[in-house]
Amino acid sequence: MKRLFESGADQKFTERAKLRLRLAAGLIGGRERTLKLNRANFYPEMLEVIKRQTPERREYIKSLVDWLEDYENTIQAEKLSIQAPKK
Repeated sequence: MKRLFESGADQKFTERAKLRLRLAAGLIGGRERTLKLNRANFYPEMLEVIKRQTPERREYIKSLVDWLEDYENTIQAEKLSIQAPKK
């Protein structure tokens, strides 16, 4: 599994980790709930929101984020293959 954090003294999130946390925020926030997170500390705060979920809920959210990430990667790959010049 790829690392989601960059090494360093302060915790820095990779671009992939940031994307996954934004996706999770959308899933957790959804229609019925608004997440009120500080923009400056969004990623660490979102990570804490996820940690407070039940293990079953965390696994469910992870599976949905995995699916969304795979879907987005597939769409991007298809766009690249369509745009590639033919030789």
